[in-house]
Amino acid sequence: ELPIILSGFNTGLIRIHQLKKSKFELIFQTKVHENEVSFLKASPEDKSLLLSVSGNEIFIQLIQSWSNIT
Repeated sequence: ELPIILSGFNTGLIRIHQLKKSKFELIFQTKVHENEVSFLKASPEDKSLLLSVSGNEIFIQLIQSWSNIT
């Protein structure tokens, strides 16, 4: 499995990059909220993604694949 980078931004945007051919390529992007994303974590088996945004709100999204998150 190729390495994955999860990143969250103060605009509420999350991006997922994957290492392909010695560079990281964007494979998924979505805006989850109007507030900043302060925490991101994938479950150990990569089945869900935990997001926390400012204001103590928590979201859990299902990972169908790294390019298809619902």
